This record gives sequence, structure tokens and C-alpha cells, in this order.
Amino acid sequence: MKHFNKNIIDLYRKVLQVKTCPWCGSEHFIKHAKYHYTYRYKCKSCNRTFLPSTGTCIHYIHKKVQFYDYANVLKNEGLLSLSTMCKKFDIAPLTSFDWRHKLIMSIPRNDKFLGNEVIGYNLQFNFSRKGRKGILNPLSSIKAKGLLTDEKYKSQVFSLSNSKELVSKLVTVGEVKLQDIERTIAKNICLTKNLSFNQEIHGLTEFAKKKRFNLIDTTKKSLDNKKNIFKNNFSSLNLEFKVLINKIKKGVATKYLPLYCNYFVTFYSKKFSPFAKKIINQKFTWAFYTLTEQFYKEFILNYTEMNYAKPTKRKWKTSNKYYFKKEMFPY
Repeated sequence: MKHFNKNIIDLYRKVLQVKTCPWCGSEHFIKHAKYHYTYRYKCKSCNRTFLPSTGTCIHYIHKKVQFYDYANVLKNEGLLSLSTMCKKFDIAPLTSFDWRHKLIMSIPRNDKFLGNEVIGYNLQFNFSRKGRKGILNPLSSIKAKGLLTDEKYKSQVFSLSNSKELVSKLVTVGEVKLQDIERTIAKNICLTKNLSFNQEIHGLTEFAKKKRFNLIDTTKKSLDNKKNIFKNNFSSLNLEFKVLINKIKKGVATKYLPLYCNYFVTFYSKKFSPFAKKIINQKFTWAFYTLTEQFYKEFILNYTEMNYAKPTKRKWKTSNKYYFKKEMFPY
């Protein structure tokens, strides 16, 4: 078979791990015969069988060798255009689109506490329904009325850093409220003493008062030269991300923006390694990939003032059958 390749065999034998059943989360399973170069397993709780790759980003991938090389391009060269990747790997545009999102969706959400001294940056992107089939000119009326400059139609992304770690998350669309902060970045700054931010945000100000930490305006120059250099580098990095999304990618659908935020963090931190054990063994990837539309719908209806427009949807057979923790999804 075409996917009998040393890299793929090593991936299954040395990297992919089986600790729990991807269907029900049980730790009680047994080996259930061989499957090519690996083993098939059977869960003693739900009686379903699975492979080490079930639920991961490589799940249901037939062209595994091309996928392996595709992932390494994403790691080393960044987000090349879909057309470039199609020509490079002789795949269809939809396949290239799916592979990219499966890979960046396997990056786990970062909810680590960043420490006492944190710097933040607010990035605003136009609310976008790019690529949503079955919807005719979704933003034409907004553009015609000149409302795209209105904050109501802005996707609010917050980037945070403590000089060692970088976090970037989609907070909401429109005005940022206290509950948006508590839902997204609260764990990262819950015990922070000083948070420097590039602009005044009402919800963030409320959160600072509630948690009793200092909110510092980064537009004012610090007496510490090292802090000024770090602040400038951090600002440049965020503006580079904005250029990537707006100029190079020609905009990204708000539905997928959290995934690109996660990728931006790991790529620029040089931590994106798609076949490292920590990433490839994320068994929730397939479930999240097939349920993205459902999570996006909940996000739009519950946490923004936007209207949800249902597109022509691709259907999946096993979307709701995998075990996963919903709070790990990057919204």
C-alpha cells in the first residue's frame, strides 16, 4: 500500500499512544488483532474498536505520506496558499483546506497562568463569513452602509505574553464584556499583578477591578528600556499576524479565526511540531473538526450580537460519538 512508509510506520509505532478509548474515554481496552503495521484495540466498556490514530488529525487520511509532508511544510514554511499546496502535493483545494484545519485544530488550547507581569494586545478583524456556501453576499449590506468600521462588526482577538509564553484567543465579536474576559483569558491572568494593554477595554477594566490588579496603558513609554524593547517587539509580532490574516490570507472566516490564533502562537514561538507526541495524540481533533459548525453557532448566538446564518453543511456520520472535553475547543 502507498502509505507503507518509514515515517508513517514510525509514527504509529513510536509516537501515537493509546491511553484511553477515543469513543468513551475508558482506560479498559485490549489489543484486538493486527492492522497493517499497528494494532487494533477493543474497548471493554463500549465494545468499540479503534486504532492508535482514531480521533487524531491523521484519522481518515488516505494519503498519509502526502499528509505527513504537508504537515512539515506547514511547520517549516508557514501558511502557504491553498493553490500552492494543491500543486505541491497534487491534491484538491478542499483536501488542502481540510488538511490545514485538521493540523492546526490539533494544537491544544493554552489556559496556563502567565505570571505576575503580563503584556496584552487587542487585535480587531472584520467579522467574516468567508466561504460559507448557501449564503449570498453575507456582508454586502454591511459594506454598502459603511459599517465595517463599527466595533460591532469586529472580531476581538486578545494576545497575551509574559516574555516566555504567548497566548492568542478570539474573545468575542463586538463590545468586549466582563463575561467574555472570564470565559476566555481569565485563567491566563487570574492572579496577575500588572497587566499592560495597548488600549482601554471596558470588560477588561471591570475584570481588573474585580481581581484587583493594575491595568497599565502601554501607549505610555516606560522608564525601563528593556520593557520598551519587549513592548515594541510584541506589538510588531501582533501586527505581523494581522498582516498575515488581512493581506496574505485575504481575510479568514471568524469561524476559523481561533484556530489561526493558536497556530500563530505556536508557529512564532517555534513550538509547532505537528507530529510531536503532545499534538498528534490529541484524540479530540476529529470530533472538533466535524463539530466546528455547532461550536461556532453556539459562540455566535450566546457570546456575540451577530446573527447566525446557516450554510449548506457537509454532514459527518460520527460527529457526536467521540469522547472529548468541550472546554478544550479554542472559542
